[in-house]
Amino acid sequence: MKNFYLFFALLFFGIINAQYNQDAPWMRNLKQSKTNKELKPTFKEIQQAFNDYWETRDPSKKGSGYKPFKRWEYIWEDVVDGEGYLPTPEDKWIAWEHKNEINNKLISTDLSSWEAIGPFTHTNTGSWSSGQARINAITVDPNDANIWYVGTPAGGLWKSVNAGNAWVPLTDNLPQIGVSGIAIDYSNSDVIYISTGDDDGNDTLSAGVFKSTDGGQTWNPTGLAPSNTPLSMNEIYIHPTNSSILWVATNTGIFKSIDAGVTWNVTLPGNIKDIKLKPSDPNVIYAVTPSEFYKSTNGGDSFNMITNGTPVGSGRMVIEVTPANNEYVYILSVNADESFQGVYRSENSGDSFLEKNSSTDVIESQQAFYDLALGVSQTDADEVFVGCLNVWKSDDGGTSFSKLNEWSFPQGASYTHADIHMIRSFGGTVFVCSDGGIYSSTNGGNVFTDHTAGIQASQFYKVAVSQNDPNKMVGGLQDNGGHAYNNGNGNWLNYYGADGMDTAIDPTNDDKYYGFIQNGGGLYLSSNAGSSGSGSVPQPAGSNGNWITPLAINATGELFAGYDNLYRLNAAENGWVQLADLGSSASQMEIASSDNAIMYISVSSTLKKTTDSGNNVVDVFNFGSRIRGIAIHNTDPNIVWVTTASAVHKSIDGGNTFNNISSNLPINDNYFFINDIVHHSGQSQDPIYIGTSIGVYRSVNDGSWTPFLNNLPTTIVNDLEINIADNSITAATYGRGIWRSSLPNCLTITAKQELSIDNGAVEEGSLVGLCTGQSIKFQLDVLTGANPTYVWSGPNGFSSVDASITINDLSLNEAGEYLVTIDSDGTCGSIEYAFSLDLEEALQPLVSDIDVCANDQATLTASGSTDYKWYTAATGGAEIATGTSFITPAITGPTTYYVSGVSSVIVSEKTPAPDISTAADYDFSQGLIFNTNDDITIESFMMSAMSAGSRTIQVADAAGNVVASTTVDIPLGESLVIVNLNVPKGNNNIISVTSDLVSLRRTPAGNGVSYPYTSPSNVVSIVGNTVNALEFYYFFYDWNFTSKGGRCESIRTPVNINIAADTPDLSDGDTVYSIDGGTAVSFSNGETIEVLEDLNIELTIPASPFNASVVWTAPGGQTYNTDSINFDNIELNGDEDGDWTVEVTFGANCGVAQQVINFTLDVEPTTLSVEDFNLDAIKIHPNPTRSKLYIDNTVNFVNPTITIFDIRGRKLNNTLDIQKITSKQVELNTSSLSPGAYFIVIENDQRRLVKKMVKE
Repeated sequence: MKNFYLFFALLFFGIINAQYNQDAPWMRNLKQSKTNKELKPTFKEIQQAFNDYWETRDPSKKGSGYKPFKRWEYIWEDVVDGEGYLPTPEDKWIAWEHKNEINNKLISTDLSSWEAIGPFTHTNTGSWSSGQARINAITVDPNDANIWYVGTPAGGLWKSVNAGNAWVPLTDNLPQIGVSGIAIDYSNSDVIYISTGDDDGNDTLSAGVFKSTDGGQTWNPTGLAPSNTPLSMNEIYIHPTNSSILWVATNTGIFKSIDAGVTWNVTLPGNIKDIKLKPSDPNVIYAVTPSEFYKSTNGGDSFNMITNGTPVGSGRMVIEVTPANNEYVYILSVNADESFQGVYRSENSGDSFLEKNSSTDVIESQQAFYDLALGVSQTDADEVFVGCLNVWKSDDGGTSFSKLNEWSFPQGASYTHADIHMIRSFGGTVFVCSDGGIYSSTNGGNVFTDHTAGIQASQFYKVAVSQNDPNKMVGGLQDNGGHAYNNGNGNWLNYYGADGMDTAIDPTNDDKYYGFIQNGGGLYLSSNAGSSGSGSVPQPAGSNGNWITPLAINATGELFAGYDNLYRLNAAENGWVQLADLGSSASQMEIASSDNAIMYISVSSTLKKTTDSGNNVVDVFNFGSRIRGIAIHNTDPNIVWVTTASAVHKSIDGGNTFNNISSNLPINDNYFFINDIVHHSGQSQDPIYIGTSIGVYRSVNDGSWTPFLNNLPTTIVNDLEINIADNSITAATYGRGIWRSSLPNCLTITAKQELSIDNGAVEEGSLVGLCTGQSIKFQLDVLTGANPTYVWSGPNGFSSVDASITINDLSLNEAGEYLVTIDSDGTCGSIEYAFSLDLEEALQPLVSDIDVCANDQATLTASGSTDYKWYTAATGGAEIATGTSFITPAITGPTTYYVSGVSSVIVSEKTPAPDISTAADYDFSQGLIFNTNDDITIESFMMSAMSAGSRTIQVADAAGNVVASTTVDIPLGESLVIVNLNVPKGNNNIISVTSDLVSLRRTPAGNGVSYPYTSPSNVVSIVGNTVNALEFYYFFYDWNFTSKGGRCESIRTPVNINIAADTPDLSDGDTVYSIDGGTAVSFSNGETIEVLEDLNIELTIPASPFNASVVWTAPGGQTYNTDSINFDNIELNGDEDGDWTVEVTFGANCGVAQQVINFTLDVEPTTLSVEDFNLDAIKIHPNPTRSKLYIDNTVNFVNPTITIFDIRGRKLNNTLDIQKITSKQVELNTSSLSPGAYFIVIENDQRRLVKKMVKE
């Protein structure tokens, strides 16, 4: 039970929210400080625990453990929910699914064409810790040594079929994932399992275990899916001879599957950091938590903790085995403060351990919670490799170690980048996975070969692109410094190390690159586009910078940096000039391209502004949450866009006020967050682009957002840059490197479209109502523009690329919004029309057949629909009544009527009309004649006035009665006039202007007027005008109205009427009784019912379709009259003992019938007489009993009678056969009784005793 509670404590702390490595020392401190009720930590609590831990420590020391957290903090700081909690793996999966839904709907509007820019390869031109991409894990196909798989923390799974010379990504069609464990089926190399997430750095959330059956081309979740996955996973293994058996280690325990991943069970709860199978014996499994070693000998079904010789008080342990000696098990452990503790070895399959080395500091740091690795040669059981910052090797089983390389000396032949996450041997090759790449050695580590070329998994924070040459760019990478690009051949130049951060390129000299490291700790320069470093500028004394300290460069090449003060670079002095005080460290800066003096700066949630190049700064707006991106209009610096994690904002007044233009972005998804924003200058539509947690989106003219994602993997996009020289956009992703797309060059929109349905015009946003079973045609008529393309989307997967489409036999699932996008030139300038289709289905009514007396009328009722129509025939014929009920004429014989269900359709439509632009002046009161087959509200229409002024508009019915009227002010010229006239159903209605002022425009003669003008659903039809000259159309154009649209009618349901019998029949045995609410029991007329006293009895006679009155007569002559067929709760006390009579009178127009039921009630008393047995003399046993019951008496029995009643007081028998064993004992056989409680009545002569017994 202890382990059970431990498991759920870990589950709660680990899965729900703790999205940072829970083995970090501050996370352990946080966990210890919280009570069980408070296990779920918020982001702020995690952040505070980190800050408290570092108050007394030096974060600048290499390997201190400071940087891994700051990387994580930067990603997740603004992605908390309303209660301060971080997103879950399921949140990420939902966001990805929503992205796919949006993309599928708007795929035709996606104008992007992304291509990968790299880094695919790199050359070290100045970095002290050269690297390209973080790698978590590697495995080699057991059936082909040339096939390698590597897992990255945020770039998914990669595969090589030529021993690491070339790579392809395998998981770009999944949400952005990390991979920390890989397993290949020994019997079928096409079957692959991956354990997802970044187990050491938590850059990505686990999505569970995924499976491929085609060599990694496609993937499906297993039973450990996003909805139920632990937060973190590491090693995963397949049984070598039974591929249905799997094990995966997670932060909540070891999960085992015996059905190839369909289902999983936890067999060892806890924070499992490593797991290994014993070579040649997969029933023996070893596992470690941060401080405990476990062994299983039954295939992982259960585990035992081993303490003999294992390290004590560890902060983290990793383990390794070797086929060179399958009895050997190695442990590498660190202390609770992350310092080196020791190397241990077992030579008896993990039953006990010996310390091999505790003096050689192979860790060299205090961040083993983040990077710790152990490997053993597969051919030499004494050849051991360990790593944290560097790789160390032992040739004597761990007794002594020598360092193979130095993380800060990349020129060395045995160099591997720092921060080592895995060391694994396959055959005679040892592999190292680190924060810089994947390396291998075939000579025991003397020389390591870098195989990272081709793996585009770099984690970029920022990128800068030259405005003169799009093939010149520089970016900052997590743990891999500054990478420069200057030739377009895919090779990047790593010209400085550490964590590369914000970067800039001088617009006056695009060979001059700038790049910060973390916290603005130093600015690194290159004057030859990264071919070499050109020095560095130290951080201003006393300044404080954010993890990513922002840079901004103006058109003249002046570089600014945002610490807690604003600074301008003084290159001549190799230092900084302090400008305005910002109050706290800046996070974003942007300089207006149209005015070098104007700069917007963000400090947390506050937007600041300077109009004098930084000498003075003022606060202009506070967003309430941290600002993540700023963009300024290319010609108007008062137009500025700002992003927070959950919104896009726009200001047109220099930042004083903002409007939220997030529109249709999925901001309610917990995992969706917005990073950077850029403005595409020189475009009439003012397009803007945002980088988000799931890709790039585009908006024009502050309208809705469309995906800009073609060929871009699902990945976090941290930064965007637009290059006008080649009209391209560059994206810096956190896990998939740099990508670039051409941009649509949208200068004008020339296409104009008209949308109609069955020849009736439909306004944008209209609601069209129809009935199920009808058909509808959509027709698009191109008025201007050449070669348009059409893309339709709608409910139930509807899609089309035709101008004209027809949907026949409409069903309910085809109701909803339909959207058509028309693109005039194939690149931009598209137009969207959206309208809704409301479908009503008239439900078939629910009815019941009815019996009536001859010559009576019948009242028929219906339910289940909205309204009803009654008919005399199944089809055809006119309705004879409406409503929920209908009273028939006198019924003389069996008759059938029919009823249908009717429902209304609410529609919002537009009537067609001639072209108002050709209207001619007219100054007399005339109008239009129209019909409507339903009540409608005319909401508005277009009118064109020759002079401004007030007009009275009225509607009169065919008899001349005014049914609606309004007075409105109409401006000069063409305008939309809101009237809201309620018009009842009717023909020959007249709408006209009745005021003295008319002065409006009608169509001129010969303008092609063609009556009638009918709405799409035929609700309104304009049939003529009041002067009966059908060549003119008067005043009221393009009506917008709403109505119920019409009626939908179901098929007809028959209602049968039968002639009822005169006299009902109460058959023998229909009358029932029950005692104390128990099961009802039938009895016949004249029967005797035996019951115990002190109980209640309920008597019931059968129901009848006719009214009934009932008289119950008791033995004493007392009568009870009731209209009910029930007579309940008769309290049995002996007075009811005797003959009862029930007289039932059935009354109906069909006649009167009476029936009498007689029965006798035999009430058995339960009280003792003065001559009863001695209570103490009678005993029953065993009680409870199963098959035999004994009744003992200290005095002799004399002809006893024994009767059994159930708990409801019903007598079960008169007398049981008894066997007198002795004169003082009776045996009863109770095996035939059902389990329950019973009363035993024992009596002879005048003595009686009641005992209670229980049958099991």
